Parts: sequence; C-alpha cells; structure tokens
Amino acid sequence: MNLKDLYEQTPVSQHASIVVSGDRVYVRTDDGTDEYLLRGQELVLMRSDKLVEERITKRLETSLGGRMGDIAKIKAKLGA
Repeated sequence: MNLKDLYEQTPVSQHASIVVSGDRVYVRTDDGTDEYLLRGQELVLMRSDKLVEERITKRLETSLGGRMGDIAKIKAKLGA
C-alpha cells in the first residue's frame, strides 16, 4: 500500500487521523495507533497497537496457562 491508497481507503471524515511526519505515517484507529515507515512509495507497517496487544495477551495466556496447571496440581495434592 502507498500513501495515496491509504487516503483513498480512509473515509474523508477520518483523514485527520492520518499524520505524516517525515518518513513516518501514524494512523489513529479504534484499536490504537498504527505506525508505518514510508519506503519509496510503499508504506511498511512498523508497529500496530492492536498487534502488540494481541502478542502480549497471547504471551500472558501462555505464561499463566502453565502456572494455572501448576496451581491445579498443588490444589489436587492438598485435596482442595
């Protein structure tokens, strides 16, 4: 996608949510902010608050999932 495509795909009423600063383009969305790097004519997604949140959530679920299993084993040993 390029900058022109981004503006064409974004409703005119939301053009104010697009901020261009040098070679960076920031887009405010309902899920946070997406940061793009402008390389030539192409926009490359560098960071997305939504994707970061999904990664953190997955890591926490994985981490807690292991601990929840340990807690269940301890409770079983205690007869709880």
